[in-house]
Amino acid sequence: MSHPSFNGVHYPARLLARNTVYNLMGRLLPMAIALAAIPYIIEGLGVERFGVLTLAWMVVGYFGIFDMGIGRAATKFVAQAISRREQEQLASLIWTSLLLLVGFGIIGGVLAALLTPWLVSDVLNISEALKGESRMAFLLLAASMPIVLGTSGARGVLEGQQRFRLVNAIKIPASAATFLMPLVVLFFSNNLFHIVAVLVGARCIVFFIHAYVCIASLPGRRMPQFPQHATAKRLLGFGGWLTATNVFGSLMALGYIDRLVIGNRLDLSAIAYYSTPFELTVKLLLLSGGLLGVLFPVFSAYAIDQRQKLEILHQCTVKFLFLSMGMVTIGLVAFASPFLRLWLDESFARESAVVLQLLTVGVLMSAISSAFLGAIQALGRPDLTAKRHIIELPFYAAAMWFCTVRWGIVGTAAVWTAWQVVEIGILLWFLKKLLPSAAARIQYQANVIAVGIIAVTTGAFALSAISDLSTRLVTTLLALATVLILGWRYILNAEDRRKLLHVLAPPAKPSEQLSTEVKQ
Repeated sequence: MSHPSFNGVHYPARLLARNTVYNLMGRLLPMAIALAAIPYIIEGLGVERFGVLTLAWMVVGYFGIFDMGIGRAATKFVAQAISRREQEQLASLIWTSLLLLVGFGIIGGVLAALLTPWLVSDVLNISEALKGESRMAFLLLAASMPIVLGTSGARGVLEGQQRFRLVNAIKIPASAATFLMPLVVLFFSNNLFHIVAVLVGARCIVFFIHAYVCIASLPGRRMPQFPQHATAKRLLGFGGWLTATNVFGSLMALGYIDRLVIGNRLDLSAIAYYSTPFELTVKLLLLSGGLLGVLFPVFSAYAIDQRQKLEILHQCTVKFLFLSMGMVTIGLVAFASPFLRLWLDESFARESAVVLQLLTVGVLMSAISSAFLGAIQALGRPDLTAKRHIIELPFYAAAMWFCTVRWGIVGTAAVWTAWQVVEIGILLWFLKKLLPSAAARIQYQANVIAVGIIAVTTGAFALSAISDLSTRLVTTLLALATVLILGWRYILNAEDRRKLLHVLAPPAKPSEQLSTEVKQ
């Protein structure tokens, strides 16, 4: 990445790289803690209680759709306001987004609470012994919805200001607490309500910290303001389509339909055997999420009249994601069973190994498609991504039901991975329509990446078939080195290599500053 600029605001390559590192740390460190803590949480709660806890997180996470896309919209419009030096717009964006999200959180929390008895009693196959504490845990999580959504809005504003160091300084301990605090509670109780109560208390603290630093980012404009009609209309106009994406897309992308079908047609132990590898593999998206979280405000700034720069930056992003995630895919698919056996136990290795392999391949494709998604939304067309989810959902649900009933959780994972293939094709077609001058270059790159995905996937499954672990390890290391060499030589062009070396080289000066007021 070079040193792009827009209306006088510069985004040096090292700034983007540094912010990406902050985002990666904000995801990697909690993930490491999760890997260490989950086996003890499962042991303390038991497989069934742990299954209920993951379902509770999933249900309340889904009700995050009442965000109405405002968090993402705030990031986009804050970035554009800074690029245009429209400082007066920032105060309106902050107060309007925060107050709207708290209000929507109240609505979402009430709806989640009303649906809780039905979910616990009729939808989910929860044993009678756990229904009481499960119901109380769900209700408490529903009450936390205004806090969850308010935090999302404040974080969106800070990301639009490129303040990723601050965002992740808050996020790392907050995310770590999600896994460490249940361990502390387990010394005293394994009741789900007690565990959820502590987690909700932590969420409240995180919200107030986010809100404080968000408001403090605008000296002299800290007095509360009522939501402004014009600002609310802009946020809701863009965010409305994102809400449709959240409503329908999250059902598929985040495994909500998957686990609801498993919980209804199979049992809670099957949910644990599916949810554990699913949560692990989805966390691999921390790389794409960390990078695209930084780049989305930049994409948004370029989308107005600097689309050639957006195209260049997007293509570089796709190449980087393929190479990095491709190497992770090879390693995890090759050693899925030994990893699960070492991390958890023999039963998880037996029941979840193939699931982990299939989901890992799906996550590779999901990471790449997220780059297309970010560019399309930055170009101001979130409606395209929402409409496709509305059309896809019934077909996805039917396939998920059929394959889960017929082949169990392996069929579930296969459907989710196949859907990721469809996603890449649709988003590629959309992006070519939005950037017609670059359509040929985008298609050529997509063809190269498609060949690469097939080669990586085939090679990874072939490696997993090697019975001797020492031979498998040596062969896998050779495969990773081959991918790295071929990627450097044939995927990256000369300009990509020059930019990457520039980012990795020691800075010429002790510190590098933005040439304008982009806060860090």
